[in-house]
Amino acid sequence: MKIKLIKSGGFIGKSMAASAVWTFSAKEWDELMDAIKRGKANTKMRDAFHYSIQKNDDEKTEVPVSIQNIPPKFSAIFKKLFDNMKVEK
Repeated sequence: MKIKLIKSGGFIGKSMAASAVWTFSAKEWDELMDAIKRGKANTKMRDAFHYSIQKNDDEKTEVPVSIQNIPPKFSAIFKKLFDNMKVEK
């Protein structure tokens, strides 16, 4: 499955994104979604960064991400995504 991490907000306000292909079972995907949705992503803070994730380039699947709630089990994929962030055009 292809997943995309999107970073927006901040002082300059340029969106950044990274994509990666990763093998998730349906159970693992649900576990990840439950964990990252559990914490409320604060979208009201001024100049703060906001994150969202989507799968298979489908904007309908985009959900806000609480970065603090990423389970250690998924840290490798998120490290890969953060390391490959680029400004979206």
